[in-house]
Amino acid sequence: MRPEHSVRQRLSAHAGVAPPAPGAFQKEFDLQIDEGANAMVAVFAIPDGMTLDIESISTYATAPTGQTPRLSITTTVKGDDATYFLPLAKQETVDRADWLCGTQPLRLYADSRRVLLLITRTQTVGNANFSISISGNLTLTATP
Repeated sequence: MRPEHSVRQRLSAHAGVAPPAPGAFQKEFDLQIDEGANAMVAVFAIPDGMTLDIESISTYATAPTGQTPRLSITTTVKGDDATYFLPLAKQETVDRADWLCGTQPLRLYADSRRVLLLITRTQTVGNANFSISISGNLTLTATP
């Protein structure tokens, strides 16, 4: 995968800015798989000392007709990775593009420094666009 096909975002503090406080969390990603590519990875960091409790992921996408994109999220808890696949349902076809969406209530946890979103497709013709929203809570990680 070429480097230009990944997105990295940090939730942790920038110089002179306090890290996010525990509480409600939401993040939206607008991603595109470019013509000629078959995947897109988005990585976002979890602030040190915090756990992200993910409660919902909602996705809206357009892709060239007949393509079937797949969306997954990978989290790490206590050093163990797990990948979860999220359903997308085709809503309609307009102007040679399939419109897909899906909202999945869930209960996932991430206590490592990063969460990965992966979108794949088997075809590489045309651009595919995705808007992915994640909501949940940031909590302080319990110390042993």
